[in-house]
Amino acid sequence: MPTWKMSRRALMRASAAAVLAASAAGRGAFAATAGTPRRGGILKISVNARADSLNPMKPKSSAGHMAVELLYSGLTRIGTDLSAQPDLAESWTANDQATEFTFRLREASFHDGSPVTAADVVATITAIRDPASASPGRTSTGPIAAVEAVDDRTVRFRLDGSFADLPVVLGSVYTKIIQAAALADPAALETRPAGSGPFLLKEFDPGRILSVRRNPAYFDPERPYLEGIDQLVYPDATGEAAALINGDTDVLLEVGIANFDRLATTAGIVGERVATGNFLNLVMRVDTRPFDDLRVRRALAMSLDREALVEAVLEGYGRPADDSIIAPEASLYTAPPKAVYDPAAARQLLAEAGYPDGVEATLYAAAVPPLRTTLAVAVKEFASQAGFRIEVRTVAMDEYLANVFRKAGFYVGSWNMGVTQDFWYNTLLTSKGALADSGWSDPRFDEVIAAARRTTDAAERTRLYAEAQALVVSNLPYIVPFFLDRLAARRDYVEGLALHPLNQPYQLDRVWLGEGAPARQE
Repeated sequence: MPTWKMSRRALMRASAAAVLAASAAGRGAFAATAGTPRRGGILKISVNARADSLNPMKPKSSAGHMAVELLYSGLTRIGTDLSAQPDLAESWTANDQATEFTFRLREASFHDGSPVTAADVVATITAIRDPASASPGRTSTGPIAAVEAVDDRTVRFRLDGSFADLPVVLGSVYTKIIQAAALADPAALETRPAGSGPFLLKEFDPGRILSVRRNPAYFDPERPYLEGIDQLVYPDATGEAAALINGDTDVLLEVGIANFDRLATTAGIVGERVATGNFLNLVMRVDTRPFDDLRVRRALAMSLDREALVEAVLEGYGRPADDSIIAPEASLYTAPPKAVYDPAAARQLLAEAGYPDGVEATLYAAAVPPLRTTLAVAVKEFASQAGFRIEVRTVAMDEYLANVFRKAGFYVGSWNMGVTQDFWYNTLLTSKGALADSGWSDPRFDEVIAAARRTTDAAERTRLYAEAQALVVSNLPYIVPFFLDRLAARRDYVEGLALHPLNQPYQLDRVWLGEGAPARQE
């Protein structure tokens, strides 16, 4: 069957018009480079939103996540292969049931010179798990029953059930270790960090700059290589790109599709991309007509040519997802069946569901990021072949959060890659998921996810996650058309920056400035 195509120009014209209308109404880094690391230099990184907090339990923006990683260390850190790597914990062991983990701390100190001890770990995890903290880490750290200091450098976690992913989730930005004494004044942590990270705070002016300098007492004497990092806020994408071109900044970690080709072909700039598990999804409330009928959901899924959507919406910077929220980079991944594209069969399914004349629906999309509206417009055009008459309604983000997310019957969601399969399935799709938004509930799915959490056998967990994925794909609470690549750009003298499949971590302590870097004075 020939593939239906919509021109990128026509698609962008339509989606841009929708975004402008809504605005009026609503007013890893890179592939590591070769070479010997050099000490010194100030790296300037641009961000498009300010760091909203320096408290590890609170940051929401990418800039805030970066700031926390510069200033704090965790028990573990997450590698580009999504495995747990040593950080403050130099080693760890688990019992056979993965219900008890023991972490051995290395010798390290907080920025005020006091030692990092097991008591600080206990105090931090206790604070994170206190409902009053409102920390995202509270729901992502698993079934922790108790955490105790065996001695100054040994911490033991006792769990309510098996949780083999504990060392990985403890590498999250939300589980950085905070000096116990500082936890008595959480408000002060918003602007005064109490961590043991590779950099010390020099200046924090929200909305303008975050400036950090090398921590000479960091536990790894070789790192960081840089003398310092300045994180500069450029809320305008055009201005942010111009700053990199002009040499005012060295790294642009989040490049939009519209700017990527221009930057990547500019002399002195290297464009980088990495496959990620970030995705947009079409949420179809299964408790709301017409999507309470599985045949309607399947008809919509069959009306979409995933390869063509990757080209039309992402300009090729992505890959089909085939309705699974789990990307190939995830541990214990199993590929789902290829999504079927058959508009004629989709139209027949609608007729069987009692809609011989087609279906009318309103598809909501938040104005930020604009890619949501671009996808919505493309879906409207593709689905029209099967008899769907879709009205795209773009809304300001405030309205989306207040009136659309988890409430509307049909809308475009946007998510970054989850650290583990357990995290995403428990967050979005189990019956009690903290952010479950489709109305779908399946007791067998809940049982499978709980069983996967309990077992430490990799083969059995892989089998269970494959069964869970099959339940999702066959019941279609979501249509997930594609995974997005992450695009970034750097000056060609920036070395050692390894783009991560997660939106963070950034691991900037491993970056250095090579030949040709500008000499900057304090």
